[in-house]
Amino acid sequence: MTLALPERTPSVEPIFYKVSDAERVLSMSKSVIYGLIRTGRLRTVKEGRARLIPASAIHEYVALLEREAGQKKWASAAVGETVASTGTTSANAGSPRPVSVSTRAASGS
Repeated sequence: MTLALPERTPSVEPIFYKVSDAERVLSMSKSVIYGLIRTGRLRTVKEGRARLIPASAIHEYVALLEREAGQKKWASAAVGETVASTGTTSANAGSPRPVSVSTRAASGS
């Protein structure tokens, strides 16, 4: 007597995701997903009337978020170094002093 083992279906990542599937995968709302599509941050393809998101586009979007997070981390570290060394932030370091502008009309004599 042999025991029947349950059949395992291999875990295969889909090639394309519907918007509703991308919502679940990215843990974002439908309006956020469509906003990313509209601004070009999430690439899509169209097959007939269906709007599909390639798995590669989801991976690219996640990589973009990771790069942006890394840049913010380094940028905030650089600002901290500037404040520590000069007492000023990089936002106002080296900027000229404000110039007052006269609003009086020039005399036409």
